[in-house]
Amino acid sequence: MPKATHSPEAGETQSLLKLVTNRGAIEFDHEREGAWIEVIRKMDEVYSDLLRYEVDLEHKNAELEEA
Repeated sequence: MPKATHSPEAGETQSLLKLVTNRGAIEFDHEREGAWIEVIRKMDEVYSDLLRYEVDLEHKNAELEEA
């Protein structure tokens, strides 16, 4: 396991993301950035489908309870 290279001090405002990006760990070329955008779009699509299925299921369940 890697050792911590930075110990936070009280009142420090630097975020972990800023520390990581300052070291150049997060650098995307155009192809990788496009791939991540596609992954996020697909996740959004799947999440929307799940919400729609949940609403449909709740409506059908309510109809069954009324019957």
